[in-house]
Amino acid sequence: MPENHSNNEVENQRSGDGKSSGVPLHGPRGETAQRSTDREQNEQIEKLKRNVVIAVVISIFGPIVAILGVVFAGLQWDVARKALDDSQKAGVDAQKNTERSLVIAESQARSMKTLADANKAMADASKLSAQNSERIAQSGEHSAAFASESVRLDQRAWVGVRGIIPAEFEIGKPLKVGIIITNTGKTPALRVSYHKWGKFAPFGEPPPPEPTRHDTGDSGVRSVQVLQPNQDTILTVTSGWLVTQQHIDEVRAKGRYYFRARIAYDDIFGRTHRTEYCGFLNIDMRTLDYCDSSSFAD
Repeated sequence: MPENHSNNEVENQRSGDGKSSGVPLHGPRGETAQRSTDREQNEQIEKLKRNVVIAVVISIFGPIVAILGVVFAGLQWDVARKALDDSQKAGVDAQKNTERSLVIAESQARSMKTLADANKAMADASKLSAQNSERIAQSGEHSAAFASESVRLDQRAWVGVRGIIPAEFEIGKPLKVGIIITNTGKTPALRVSYHKWGKFAPFGEPPPPEPTRHDTGDSGVRSVQVLQPNQDTILTVTSGWLVTQQHIDEVRAKGRYYFRARIAYDDIFGRTHRTEYCGFLNIDMRTLDYCDSSSFAD
């Protein structure tokens, strides 16, 4: 068998005598190859050791890291869930606060409306009270003015005609008539002045107005004096001509002979008053009657 023979030869070369037909093992090239092989084997061994160490570390710490990751993830979940719960709670609280704020705002609005209504009612009441006070004040003023006027009217001077002295209307004599004026008031009449005159007017004509220089009496003459309460004075109207039968016939058949007096005076309250008298001679030629108009007193 040739193959077995060859193998045996090779084996013998390697083990028995150290002799071989190949490259010697202990030659220079053999030693270099051997060292290279050993280095590679050592590197592979070191690499294998490192891989083993890494595998051991991973096998030891991998579960720990995984556990830590799970724990960290759980913590993150708890934190996230807590944040979510807090957020939900904050949202609920915010909604409650909003609802509470709305309720408070509505309550304040109602309170403000109630206060505004109350203020308006108070303003209306104040306005009404002011109007009532004004009316009361006006009424008081009117009452005071009325009381003052009543006192003035009661205390003022009142000058008027009290009577007539019978006329002297005789042929051959001047016509003379006396008008008696008096102060019937309780205080003096001040700055008393008067006008007096007489004039003939046909039947149907009104009493003569202001006197002229052709009229009978002291036309244009004024007298100024003080007239005390209950004091009399006589205004005498005297003609500047003598009575004739013609004058008497005129009075009896054609008209009337009028006598006028205008009196002005002041009371103690500083107000000016006026009294006017109008009378005409009767047919008896002595007495006078009042005119239907033209007499006045204030």
